[in-house]
Amino acid sequence: MYKRILVPLDGSETAEQALPYAQLVARPLLAKIELLRVFSTPPSELSDPARGVYMDQVSDTFKNLAEDYLNEKAANLKEAGFSVATNVLEGDAASIIVDETEKQPETLIVMSTHGRSGITRWTMGSVTDKVIRATGYPILIIHSKSAEPAGQEVEIKDIIVPLDGSPMAEQVLPHAVSLSKALRLGITLLRCIPSAAEYFSYMDYPLPNYDELYQQVEEDAKQYLEKMRVEVSGLGRPEYKPIWPTVTPLERSMTTPTKCRIAQLQ
Repeated sequence: MYKRILVPLDGSETAEQALPYAQLVARPLLAKIELLRVFSTPPSELSDPARGVYMDQVSDTFKNLAEDYLNEKAANLKEAGFSVATNVLEGDAASIIVDETEKQPETLIVMSTHGRSGITRWTMGSVTDKVIRATGYPILIIHSKSAEPAGQEVEIKDIIVPLDGSPMAEQVLPHAVSLSKALRLGITLLRCIPSAAEYFSYMDYPLPNYDELYQQVEEDAKQYLEKMRVEVSGLGRPEYKPIWPTVTPLERSMTTPTKCRIAQLQ
């Protein structure tokens, strides 16, 4: 399970919206929260050697400001009873986040989807996307909202796991189970299948028995989710009877949009 919750921050309130979720996960796990601030190398135009302003001084100023910022956030977390560490580094934000994550196993990254950009701040959406692509560690992505103040109390009511039948998609299951047990949440396994119209849209000729074939597709999806439900139960979740939505004739029609099958564990 996770022993360290890594929270990259760029100094914006938008990025700070990840903090309540980090606290939510860290508390039941007794995990340490590490706040990471990465600042870009200052442009050379900010230095002026003729007036005694050198690049290392400019860089130190940026670092000191970042440290003051993290220390303020860390103090609030410590007051709430969390074990907190801070780290300020200079360079490319995405690369450093990935490198720092890999230094300690059992790390969960919690970060916002976007923030402000500027000399001392980076664009969270871009950085988040790069981190997702570059790291093999689990990431909890928070979709930030401009109208939501940072530090607001949050809750997670359910864990939804979309599955497409591939081993790659199933790799998330152990993490879902770990969070489910720690936060006492239910798990919803979700498998979406195309409508009959979508399923047969690539056929060059009509199929008179398409309804029968489509029913088999639905049955395969149901059996797959049942198999995954059993596997999830084997990872430590108690077994519950899966809840299947009723399939009506209209839902099997050739014009129905994509629908989903679900299995719920609560």
